[in-house]
Amino acid sequence: SAIAIEEGGFVIGSHGGTISPALRALAYDDSVAYMLASIDFDYDIVTNDSFTVTVDDITAPQILAVNDNYKITAGEFTSVNEAILSNVAAFDTNDSLDDLAIYVSSNGGLLVDTVGTYTVEVTVEDEAGNTALVEFDVIVEAATLTDAEIQALIDAAVRTDAEMQALIDASIRTDAEIQALIDAAEVTDAEIQALIDAAAITDAEIQALIDATILEQTGCGSALNIGSSLVALVALGGGFVLFLKRKF
Repeated sequence: SAIAIEEGGFVIGSHGGTISPALRALAYDDSVAYMLASIDFDYDIVTNDSFTVTVDDITAPQILAVNDNYKITAGEFTSVNEAILSNVAAFDTNDSLDDLAIYVSSNGGLLVDTVGTYTVEVTVEDEAGNTALVEFDVIVEAATLTDAEIQALIDAAVRTDAEMQALIDASIRTDAEIQALIDAAEVTDAEIQALIDAAAITDAEIQALIDATILEQTGCGSALNIGSSLVALVALGGGFVLFLKRKF
């Protein structure tokens, strides 16, 4: 504040430079030579700071069924989840596959060893909690027998000579067994007589038959006709009895 600086005058100060000792030795009004140049302000003034940027993941992952007509063979899988998850693929724009949770959200009552069609559902979830799902049918088909299994079934069904002979022997009837069957089927005399009595024609019925055969005929022709009818009736009765006896 004790220095009066004329218009156009200035004060030179130095600190830490190689000329500082000489500058500090100058007295007031000493002559100093200097070069005046323009100042280049073409540079950046940088201020450092730190902060955190959080990017919210609001995009759901994607999941799809590999095969729309998904068929498996009964007994091909031992695990229901394994059978279902083998038909899905999933991916996400932010998370890797290892960071995705893929699980069966509905198994549709799938039985991997029972033929049928089951509707299942699989869900995928990323680390941000976004989810997506896919639904498809699992068709369980009957297993095809191998050549070895077919041969085993054939071998199991083959009868040995001893087994065949045993079946034949079991079906053979002895003379005593045959006679027992005959005796069990015989009809007694009383039963035969009952059958004859049931078939007997009364005198009135015989007369009715005779009357029906007479069409205003007279003479020997009529007598012969009547006699023929009676002979036929008698022969019929005798034949019926003979037939019953032979049959039983």
